[in-house]
Parts: sequence; structure tokens; C-alpha cells
Amino acid sequence: MGKTTIAMMVACFFATHMAAQTNESIKINVTNIPSSTGKILLMTDKGQQGMADAKEKETTIEMKRLPIGKYRFDVIHDANGNWKLDMDEKNIPTESCASVEVDIKEDTNLITIELQDYKKK
Repeated sequence: MGKTTIAMMVACFFATHMAAQTNESIKINVTNIPSSTGKILLMTDKGQQGMADAKEKETTIEMKRLPIGKYRFDVIHDANGNWKLDMDEKNIPTESCASVEVDIKEDTNLITIELQDYKKK
């Protein structure tokens, strides 16, 4: 076998291996949304992002081709549309939010994340 053939075989192996290591589509069901004002913003610790219009009670954000692995999902209800999590003078969130650790597997197709209202706690 020539070097070119071996290089092509290795490239095909890695391409196939990497394709098997992603989940095609995952729906993130965000619950406990206090109002239909603003947006629901979702970010992972690995840089993926998603967004949906806020709907009172719950909404769904679809994430495509997430690599298999462990993630931290941060979700906020950006009620006032300033694209950030607002805090009060004591550094307590004034908008509902959540931060959860999730292990994405090949068969993971739905995750539910419940927003928390830290003003009420």
C-alpha cells in the first residue's frame, strides 16, 4: 500500500468516526417561563447557541449536530431584550434562568430545562 492509500484510509476512518459522534437533532424544552415577553436564550459551555420567542409556560429550542459529550446549558428568559442576564445590586438574577449539566448521547433527543426565578427565593 502506498502512502496516499493509507492517508485516504485514515481520513475516511476519522470522517466516519466523527460523523458517528454527533447527535443529529436535540429538542430542548424550556419550562417555567413567566411570560411571553422577550426571548429565551440558550448557550452551551462549548459555544453552541439557540434562541426562541418566549411563550408563557414553555417553549422548545432545537439544536442540530451537537457532538456527543458533557455540556453545561445556560438558559435565560431575556424579558427586556438586552441580550444579557440582568442582576440586582446583590448580584441576584432579576430574570428567570437556569444552568444545568447534561450528558448528550447518541440517543438523546429531548432535554427539559426548568427556569428558576431567583427573585422569589
